[in-house]
Amino acid sequence: MKALLVYYSLTGSVKEIVKTVQKNSGLPARELIDTKRRDNVLGAGFAAFFGISTKLKDPNYDVSKYDTLILLTPIWAGCPTPAMNTFIRRADLRGKKFFSRCWSRAKQQKSDRKIQKNR
Repeated sequence: MKALLVYYSLTGSVKEIVKTVQKNSGLPARELIDTKRRDNVLGAGFAAFFGISTKLKDPNYDVSKYDTLILLTPIWAGCPTPAMNTFIRRADLRGKKFFSRCWSRAKQQKSDRKIQKNR
């Protein structure tokens, strides 16, 4: 299995988790960097809730050399972030296995289902 960690981290908390996973697994990671400032909680939640995509800084959607993707993102308004929405929509995920893990205080399963639906 050749796996890749793909993650978005606004505050750095998911990035810390990715560092720990990398340390223990040796897996490569690809960070998604949103070009839009997300300091307005209502605006960010609105974009996530409605599944809006965003522009990523230096995007790399090529996942052809990986058979498994591990997607890590916070969730806003019970949904994946706009950065993760963009990656899911633009990367060629056909034939890929993937796992998603989203962080929030609640609604984990709902968010995982939305990621699979966008796939």
